[in-house]
Amino acid sequence: MLKKFNFKKKKAVKNIDEKSFKDFFTSHNWVETEASDGNSYLVFESGEKFKYYREKGVDDNYYCIGTYDLYVGDDAVDYVVNDLSMYGFTKKDIDRALKSFDQCPEYCFFSLVLNNEQCIIDGNNTLQDVLSTPYYCVYYGDGDEGTLLWLNLNTSNHYFFKPE
Repeated sequence: MLKKFNFKKKKAVKNIDEKSFKDFFTSHNWVETEASDGNSYLVFESGEKFKYYREKGVDDNYYCIGTYDLYVGDDAVDYVVNDLSMYGFTKKDIDRALKSFDQCPEYCFFSLVLNNEQCIIDGNNTLQDVLSTPYYCVYYGDGDEGTLLWLNLNTSNHYFFKPE
């Protein structure tokens, strides 16, 4: 769980205000960094849709498509603490995580839920039902040069993504 994740002190996001953060996030494609098995790739599309590729550059196999829900700042805190209460995070946990980042405003914290409607592997959809995956996320750095930390709440795995 994130409570045990050891954050290194990072600088807060700059040059993005709370109003434009959601647009900033969804107007970029995101490439995983620090991956040992290739770089996954997240693409946002209009109508709150996404495509998630297991490996950037491979767009005909091992990918998921669906819709997403995005909560930013106070809305994200409320969503994680209340709607995702089964994961055990409190406002205090989130505040502690954000303090690990140098002057990180609360809107740098958000929750993303990917509602996977199809997962294509070897040409076949492997999903029978929609599979929702919630993430606890922090964006830090300087505008387009920042880094996105994701924590998959179902697996407790963390990932780092850069905007493209």
